[in-house]
Amino acid sequence: MRFLKIATVLFLVSTQINLAQTLLTPYLNIRTEPTKKTTVTTNAFGITLKKNWSKNNEIENSMSYTKTNINQESNAYSFKNDSEYSSIENRLAYSRKVNDHFQIRAKTITAFNYNKKASWNDFLLLGGILIDYKINTHHSLSGGILRSTALGAPKILPSFTYHLQVNEKLKAAIGFPESQISYSNNSRNVFFWNHSYEGNQFNTNKGTEKFTFSQINSSLNYERQIDERWKANFKCGYSFQKDYKISSSLNNSTSILIKDGCLLAIGLQYKL
Repeated sequence: MRFLKIATVLFLVSTQINLAQTLLTPYLNIRTEPTKKTTVTTNAFGITLKKNWSKNNEIENSMSYTKTNINQESNAYSFKNDSEYSSIENRLAYSRKVNDHFQIRAKTITAFNYNKKASWNDFLLLGGILIDYKINTHHSLSGGILRSTALGAPKILPSFTYHLQVNEKLKAAIGFPESQISYSNNSRNVFFWNHSYEGNQFNTNKGTEKFTFSQINSSLNYERQIDERWKANFKCGYSFQKDYKISSSLNNSTSILIKDGCLLAIGLQYKL
C-alpha cells in the first residue's frame, strides 16, 4: 500500500507539472552484470516529458521505477536471490539560455530507495546547478555543483565537462562524473563510448542499516533510430572498482564481494 501511495503522489506531481508537455517518451532498460559467482541485474522503466516553453526556456520531467537484484551463487548449479532493491525516482530539470554564450541548468531529483517496503525514511533529495559556457562553435565548458550518489552515499560533488565538436559526425564530452565520445555516420545510427561513475544508497528492511554501492562503468554503445517513433540502444562494457557494502548506524560495515566484470544492456524508447 505504501508503494502505491508513493507512486501515485509522484505520478500526480509529474502530471501537474507537465500538463502542457509536447513530447512524451516511455522507455525500458534491461541490464545485467554477470561475474563468476555473482550476477547483478537492473530493470528500469519510466516516462519522460519535455516542453520548450519558449526559445530560451526548456523543462524536462521524468518518472522511473528501477529494480536491482544481486544474485549470489549458492553452489555450482544454482543461484539464490540475496538482495532486492527498488527505487522510485522523479527528475525535474530546467534550462535557460541567457545569451549566445551562457546557459544555466538546474535539476532536482526526488527518490524513494528501499529494500522491501517504501516509507518516508527512504526519501532522498538530490540535484544540482550547472553553468554552460560556449567558447565557439567547436568548444564549450560546463561546471557546477551536484548533490549526487555517483560515489555511493549522497554527497556534494563538483561537476565539470569539456565539450568538443570536431565536426557534424564526431563530438566528445570529457569530465566528471561522466565522459563520452560519440560518432554518427547518418541520422539513424550513433556509436559512442561512455565512461561514468555510478552509485546509490538504499535503506534495508532492518531499518538501521543502509546498502551502498559505487562502481565505474566503461562501455561501447550503439543507438539506432528505427523509425520516427522507435529507438533502440545496446551496451557492452566493463564495470570495475566495485564497492558494495552494508553499514549500520553504529558505523559498522560489511563488504559484499563482487568482482569486476562485463556489463550488457539493451533499451527501448517510444516517442508518443
